[in-house]
Amino acid sequence: MYILIYIKIMIAKLKLKEIRVEKKLTQIKLAELAGISQGYLSELERNRKSPTLRQVCKIADALNVHPDKFMYYIKD
Repeated sequence: MYILIYIKIMIAKLKLKEIRVEKKLTQIKLAELAGISQGYLSELERNRKSPTLRQVCKIADALNVHPDKFMYYIKD
């Protein structure tokens, strides 16, 4: 028997907001830098939406952090 490891991309709501606040960015400014809407960013911070890998990379770039800050691994 073997264990499958699934990788699910998810913006961790507290982590995203924590990094954004630490960088002294408003939702509006981060959304502008990442090329997404402020409403969508708000939904991500509240875990109401799931981003694509491309969006994770854009947000990470705007925050100047590695994209894996927003990933977690699920063991099944």
